[in-house]
Parts: sequence; C-alpha cells; structure tokens
Amino acid sequence: NVDTEGYTRQKVVLGTNPPNQPTRYSTRNYDVGTGVRIEDVVRTYSGMKESTLLSQLSDYNLHAQLANALPEVEALIQGDGDASLATCLSEFWTAWQDVAMNPDNMAMRNVLLEKAGALADQFNELATRLDNYTGGIADGAGPDFSGIVPTIADEINTMASEIQSLNQRITIATNQGVNANDLMDKRDTLIRSLSEKTNISVDADKTVTIDGQVLVSGDGTVLNELTVTSTSPITLAIDGVNVSITGGELGGWLQTAAITDTLRTDLDAMANELATQVNALHTTGYDLDGNLGVDFFTGTGADGIAVNALLYNGSNPLLNNPRLVAAAATLYDAGPPAVPNTGDGAIALAIADLCKTDIAALGDLTFSEYYTNLLTSLGTDIETEQALADNGESVINTLLTAIQSESGVNLDEEMIDMISAQRAFQAASRLVVTIDEMMDVIINQMG
Repeated sequence: NVDTEGYTRQKVVLGTNPPNQPTRYSTRNYDVGTGVRIEDVVRTYSGMKESTLLSQLSDYNLHAQLANALPEVEALIQGDGDASLATCLSEFWTAWQDVAMNPDNMAMRNVLLEKAGALADQFNELATRLDNYTGGIADGAGPDFSGIVPTIADEINTMASEIQSLNQRITIATNQGVNANDLMDKRDTLIRSLSEKTNISVDADKTVTIDGQVLVSGDGTVLNELTVTSTSPITLAIDGVNVSITGGELGGWLQTAAITDTLRTDLDAMANELATQVNALHTTGYDLDGNLGVDFFTGTGADGIAVNALLYNGSNPLLNNPRLVAAAATLYDAGPPAVPNTGDGAIALAIADLCKTDIAALGDLTFSEYYTNLLTSLGTDIETEQALADNGESVINTLLTAIQSESGVNLDEEMIDMISAQRAFQAASRLVVTIDEMMDVIINQMG
C-alpha cells in the first residue's frame, strides 16, 4: 500500500493467549504457551496534522483559483492597443482639442463624433464582457441556476452524500466491534477532497460543517444540501440558512465574482461621470447654428452610455450631424436672430481639459488615472494571490511529507519487520529440526 492514495498505516496489536497450565496428571510443573492472538488493528493517524492539512488545502485552493481567474478578468477590461479603453479615452480628448482649434471644421467634428462613438462602444463592450463572465460563474433563477458555482455546489453535495454513507457504515461496524480502518481511510480521502472545494470544519466524530451549519453528521443520520439561493450577489445556504464561503475553489470563484462586480460598478461610475461632466459643459455651449447644445451623451452606466442619436449614427456616419456639436461659448450676435460664433472653440477646449481635471466622484482622480488605478489594483491582487498560492503549495507539501512519514507505509520499517519475521521463522524451523535430530538419536539408541 505504499502507493495507495489515502492509505493509513495499520499496526497489528498482538495479545498472549491463555497458557496451558500443568494438571495433577501432568509430569511438568510449568505453563505451556499457546501463542498469540490479534487483539486489534490500529491506524497510525494524527488528527492534529490532518486538521491543519484540511485548513491549508482550503486556503491554497482559494488563492490558486483567484490566481488563475483574475488574469482572465484583467484581460477582459485591459484590452490591447486600439481596443483598450485608455486608447479610446485618449483619442476622445484629442478629438475635442482638435475641434477647439478648428471650431468650424466639419471633418474634425465628424472625427470627434466617431471617437466618441468608439469610446461609448468600448464602455458597452467592457460591461458586456464582465456581465458574461460573472454570468458564467453563476446565472439564472432558482432552482435552475447555472454556471461554475452551482456545479461546484453539486460536487460538494455528491461528496457529502458519499461521506454520509461511509459514516453510517463505520458507525454500524464500530457498534458491532468490526474493524473499519479501510472505510475510515476512504472517508478521510473524501474529506480532503471536500476541503479543496470549500471551507469546512470537521469535529472529532467526523461531523462536517460549513460556517457552523451541518452538512453531514458523524453518524450519517443528517445530510443537508448546499444550494445556490441568489446570483446577485451570489449567495449559498444550507437548510435555509445562508453560509459564508471563505475557502476552497468555491470561495475563489465567489471572490472572483465579487471583484468583477466591483469593477463593473467602477466602470459604471466612470461612464456616468464622463457623461455628466461632458453634458454639463456641452449644454452651455452653442452649435454652428447658434443653438444651445444638447446632451452629448445619453444613457446611464457602462452598458447604457451612448452618443446622442441627434448627433451620431453608429451604423451610418453619413447620417451624423456634426453641426450640433456645441463647441462655442459665445454667439457672434445674440440677435434675434442669433448669429453663431463659428470661430469660438472655448467649450470644446473646456471639455478637452476634462482629461486633466480631478473628479471628486472618482476619488479626486482624472478619468485616465481612475482607469489606470483599477488596472493597477487588479494587477496587485494578481501578484498577491500568486504569491499566496505558491506559499500555500509549499506548506501543503511539507504537511503531506510529515503525515506520510508518520502515517504512510515506511519501506525501511516494513523490510525490518519482514526480516524479523524471517529470522523468527528460521529460529522456529531450527527448533523443529533440532527436536527431530534428538528424537532420531534417541530412537536409534533404543533400537
């Protein structure tokens, strides 16, 4: 069993059989031994080390899952080159700068509308990506939830059912005085696998709980299911009571979903503030016809922001209306009729200057700084999780080595035991041979 996964070394405990005592008819005055019997088969098991291992397995799988998932999230929101939000934002500000320097240039105005449309589309795309990713973690409505989290919950319930069966069989065997060491090995292997999925606590009687709620009882009479009860936010419950999942692969996915939700909220804040700040200036300016400007952006949130359809047609640039871009802060003549100041680009310049304005709603950061800060924070989280996963793996390997040295099969010890048994057999054989030789001598002399 040196290579048998989950096998715990077992030792046979021997006891002396009652001796044959001399009787009144025997010629001897001493006891005659009748050999030994097996009194018990004991598992070499360290509950303390096993408990520590379960905790470390849960912790390691949490960080390993985050270390694997967060780079995917980073790729979703970072983009590359022309497809990045940072690039679209930079080109948007530059387009306003160009209009400020050439207020009556229709080509510049059209470029501005196209860059604004590209920026809004990028916000929409990032929102869709994050929503789809979060939906892949958990989506739907009860009881038909789908995604990774419900799948892992089903795996946990399957393991719990197997542990329940083993607990029942072990309880019956123990009550009947039957050895159940092999069943205990199987149960411990399952519990290890379960700890890789989520944070569990295991009592001395092998009752398994999650956040204080019983998943399976030590005697196997109680089995509760872990169920997904909501996807926004993702919540799980046992027997109707919400439980906090803070470890294992499941905990890693839940934290990943929480991070993507936070990023989604941050993108919404950025999109909303962009629309608010640009619209506040644009509606105070004048277009090429001398009319006050309309809202430049419509919609709310990263998924809803769009360039006003009065100005921009995303499907056909020929239907754009660049004359409605309110770049001027003044009229040449207030009229009536109002005469536009086509050489005035003050509003366009003010909007362009938003690129270097600290926005209170964004933590007194500029738009670019705010977005960069999101990426930097996420990158730091990735490095931290990777370091924690690497460290956790080392700790687990050390614990497994310690447990194996104590509870696993020791080939050197097995060899010594085998040689000892061989020598005992040789000694017993020699005794038989010696007696045979003595009997032979006696018989020959009598003959």
